[in-house]
Amino acid sequence: MDLPRFSGSSAGLVKKEGKWHNTGVATTRWTVTVNGFETVNADEQDQGWEITLTPNGATGVCPVCEQPSRKIHSNYVRKIRDLPAGDRSVQLMICARKFKCVNPACVRKIFCERLTNFVVVRGQRSNRLTGLYRAIGFATSAQAGSRLTAQIKAATSADTLIRILRATTLIPTKALSVIGVDDWALKKGQRYGTVIVDHESGRPVDVIEGRTSSVLTDWLKPHTESGIKVVTRDRSTEYTRAITENLPQAVQVADRWHLLQNMREAMQRLLTRQRADVEQAFKATAIATTAQSATSIDAASMPTSLAIPALAVLNPRFSRGASERAGSLSSRVRRQQRYEQVRALKANGGTISQIARLMDLSHVTARKYFYAEEFQERKPNRRVKSFLDAFVPHLQKRFDAGCRNASQLWREVRDLGFTGSTKQVSRWVYCLYMRLKPPPLGGQDFNLSTGGAFKG
Repeated sequence: MDLPRFSGSSAGLVKKEGKWHNTGVATTRWTVTVNGFETVNADEQDQGWEITLTPNGATGVCPVCEQPSRKIHSNYVRKIRDLPAGDRSVQLMICARKFKCVNPACVRKIFCERLTNFVVVRGQRSNRLTGLYRAIGFATSAQAGSRLTAQIKAATSADTLIRILRATTLIPTKALSVIGVDDWALKKGQRYGTVIVDHESGRPVDVIEGRTSSVLTDWLKPHTESGIKVVTRDRSTEYTRAITENLPQAVQVADRWHLLQNMREAMQRLLTRQRADVEQAFKATAIATTAQSATSIDAASMPTSLAIPALAVLNPRFSRGASERAGSLSSRVRRQQRYEQVRALKANGGTISQIARLMDLSHVTARKYFYAEEFQERKPNRRVKSFLDAFVPHLQKRFDAGCRNASQLWREVRDLGFTGSTKQVSRWVYCLYMRLKPPPLGGQDFNLSTGGAFKG
């Protein structure tokens, strides 16, 4: 059915005794043409268009006995939302009819007029508006689609879009020839599913819960005679077993993405096993490079005073409290115990999956400990850049001039555009002071909380 066609202005119409009459009073209303209906009135209101229509058909068909009838019992109005016209919403007021069934044997004596080509029974929106919602729902998502419909003057809720998508009858797929099988996470690390994709059309065929061979076997059994020739998969032994048993004639292909992933994981396991040797070789190379660079530096070019140009170079390490050190040590002991347990289970013939389930570890952690030849210490945190770095030359100059008051230094860099707190400047001064000066006398130390000067 075509879109409404706005074609001009009309005189005012009123309804009397079930019929529409021309009042002869000119108005600013418009006539609209909709295939299958006769336009009675079209009003442009603040919220959009309100169009009154009557069906062209002279008969109605009983939904029970399917007997046509011309006997009209009464009229009623159906309010139907339709596609928007430009930037205005459209509300259709369809003057539908109720008919008397002419079949004496029919149990239905009075029935409502069916407009199934335009709107479903008891529906409140036209079929073409439902089609628009369906297209938006499949192209975006429920929440994003709801926001989009509000912009095109056809607002609806996300729940409505979900109901339309769930009620949609999917187009039957053709015979499968080349499919792909892979797992996906319902809840990462806990629940997984399997997705089957038709590679020829690029569309998913089915999604099933679980990623074991039995789950895939249940799906493949009805498709053993469907002519599947090629199956792409990862290196999972579960999928391999199911495909080999149910599709022995199919060619199994390890796709490129999984090959690259397997190569990366193999390289990572190799470097993990040889971590100690790699670190030792790296240190030896670094020492040799440093020694070679040191011999090529002219003594006259060496600085006569200590200059630290950036906060990132300082890399300050503030001592932690006793409780923090105890917690860190306890965490390290637990990690080492888990590592030793994994290595012991590996020596007894346990697999990565078995060890992960037995020790309640993630698959990644179990794999890391499984292939590590020795316990790996955690790497220290990297020192990141600071907002203070741009003001370090000024701080260095004032520090060399003898200023040790962090609050004063903070006020100076604040006037230069620094937006940080006093604490950042205090830490910088503290770190530099501890490198240049012996421990304070009399048990007094620098006050980081107030940014005070050193004493002693």
